[in-house]
Amino acid sequence: MVTPYNAILGIVLIFNSASIMFLGHLIWYHIYLMRKGLTTFEHIQIKLNKQNYKSKIFREVNQD
Repeated sequence: MVTPYNAILGIVLIFNSASIMFLGHLIWYHIYLMRKGLTTFEHIQIKLNKQNYKSKIFREVNQD
């Protein structure tokens, strides 16, 4: 039998589990950045420059 208490408990457990997963990922990401010696901003700039580099090459190859 599902009581209102059990329903609320289930909802809270689902939200807490999702929060723990997101927080764990965020912690792992920042540990990774610390080991690489980068800030979050520097990491984002590197990723954007790689994407821009790839798109420039794609445009040069497909100029036919």
